[in-house]
Amino acid sequence: MSSSAKRKFFSPVMKKLGMLVGLALLLCSFRTTTHADQNSIVGHWQGALLREGDELKVTADFKIEAWNLKGTIDSPATGGLGIPLIKISFESPRVHFELPPAAGGFIFDGEVKGDTIAGNLKVFGRLPATFALKRTPTQPIAYKQEEVHFQNGATTLAGTLMIPATEGPHPVILLLPSSGPATRDSSRFLADRFARLGVAALIFDKQGTGGSTGDWLGASFEELTEDALAATRFLRGRRDIKASQIGLRGQSQGARIAAMAASRSKDIAFVMLVAAGSLRPDQQEERRVEYEMRRDGFSEAEIAEAVALMKSKFHFARTGEGWEKYEATTQKAQDKTYFSYLNAPLSRNDPSFRFWHLINDYDPVPYWAKISRPVLAILGELDTNTPVSETVTIMEQSFKKAKNSDFTGRVFSKAEHTLFGRPERGQWRWARFADGYLDAMTAWLLKHVNVST
Repeated sequence: MSSSAKRKFFSPVMKKLGMLVGLALLLCSFRTTTHADQNSIVGHWQGALLREGDELKVTADFKIEAWNLKGTIDSPATGGLGIPLIKISFESPRVHFELPPAAGGFIFDGEVKGDTIAGNLKVFGRLPATFALKRTPTQPIAYKQEEVHFQNGATTLAGTLMIPATEGPHPVILLLPSSGPATRDSSRFLADRFARLGVAALIFDKQGTGGSTGDWLGASFEELTEDALAATRFLRGRRDIKASQIGLRGQSQGARIAAMAASRSKDIAFVMLVAAGSLRPDQQEERRVEYEMRRDGFSEAEIAEAVALMKSKFHFARTGEGWEKYEATTQKAQDKTYFSYLNAPLSRNDPSFRFWHLINDYDPVPYWAKISRPVLAILGELDTNTPVSETVTIMEQSFKKAKNSDFTGRVFSKAEHTLFGRPERGQWRWARFADGYLDAMTAWLLKHVNVST
C-alpha cells in the first residue's frame, strides 16, 4: 500500500479513535468529579428539622455503596432508626433526598457548605419547613448484632439479638411485636437504646412477616404467647445471657401477649406493659370508634349507628351468623363520613373475620392477677382504645390480688395510644413521644437489672 493510500485509510480511523479516546477521558473526568462530590457528603450528620418554632432532632448518614449514594435518617424522639432515604441526588453543592411515603414522604432540598447541610423541606410532601445538619464524628455502635432463629413447634421465628460490648453474661429484654404485620424493625429503636445501656435485646419478626414462617392473621393469642415463651427458652440457653434476668416488653397487643406469657412462666423476671387495655378486643374497638367520633364532632345518632355496625361485625366474626344484616348495614354506611373509622370488611371471606374470631374473647384482667414479678404499666392519658382511669383502677386491684409488691403505673399527660403526645388543636408540633416517656421506661429497667460495666 502506498504512503498516500495509508494516509487516506488511517486518517478517518485515527479521527474516530481520537474521538473515542476523548470521550473516554471526558467520562472518566465526569466519574471522578461525581465520586469526589459524593465523598464530600459521605459521613455522619446531626441536626434538626424546624417548623413554626418547633424543633425535631435528627441524624443522617450517607455512604457510597456499589458506586451509588445511600443514606439513612434517625429520629430518636419518634422512635425512627435507620429509615432508608430515597431519591438521593447530589450535584455539589445541591443535595436532594426524600423519606419513603410510609415514613411521611418528607422532601429535602438543601446545599452542602463545608461541614453543614441546610435547606428547605416539605413535610408530608406539602407543608413548608427547614432543616440544618452539621457533620460530626461517627459514633461506634456499643453492641454487636446476631441474626437468630428459634422454634415454636413447626413455626420458625427470625430475629436479631443485640448484645452489649461489655463482658457478659447480660440481662436481656424481649421486645414483643405489636398488632398487625409487625416486623422486628418496629422495635429496633428501643432495642438499640437498651443495648447501648448494657441490656441485651431480642427483637423478632411476627409470624408470617420478615423472615418468620406462619400466619399472624391465623394465629391466636395463645399461639403468639407460645412464640414469646419459645423466645424466652432460646435466651435461657445462651451463655451470654443472665437466665435470671429475662424480661418482656409489649405494647398494645404485645402487652396482652406479655401478660399472658408472664402469668405462665417463672422464667420471666420483669414485665413492661405499654398501652395495655383492660377491655376485650371487640369492646376496645367499639370504644375507640365511639371516642374518636365524639372527639371529632359527630352527632350522637351517627355514633350510635357506627357502634351498632361494629357490634354486628364482631357478632358475625364470633358466630358466623348475621352476614345478611351486616352486609346490608355496611352497604348503606359506605357513603357516610364515619365509615372510615370502622375498618369494616366488605366480604364475608375477608381474613380479618378469622382474626377477630380467634381473639375476640380475650380478657386481660385474669392474667394480670397472676403476675407477681416486677411490672411497669404505662398508659397515655388520651388513649382512645381503653378507658384510662378505669384501667388504672383495674390494674391496681389485679396486681394487689397477685400480691405484687413491685408494681409501678404511669399515665403520661396528653399522650395517645402510641405514647406520642397530642398537640393542642390548631398548634403545630412534630410527632414525638410524650415528654419523659422514654426516660421513665429506661430508668425503671436499669433499676431492675444488673448491668455489666
